[in-house]
Amino acid sequence: MTRLDATFAALVAVQALHSVEGYVGRLWAVFPPAAFITGLVSQDRRLGFIVVNVGLLAFGLWCFFWPVRPASDRGRSIRWVLGSD
Repeated sequence: MTRLDATFAALVAVQALHSVEGYVGRLWAVFPPAAFITGLVSQDRRLGFIVVNVGLLAFGLWCFFWPVRPASDRGRSIRWVLGSD
């Protein structure tokens, strides 16, 4: 695993912890932008918060395992665009 891989994995892990923190703190109930976004997903804002954050985590993991981590041309291109290669 390269330094970039480890950094990206840490970023995804920190986002997961941040999502848990938001859930415990009932962010969807006290922060208007979060309430708006979760309300677009479900009338039950708690469920909407879970869905949005699981989707965000899944996207981060997908990015880590498919386009970012492999030493393919696509992975190198993405890392180049992000200024990390």
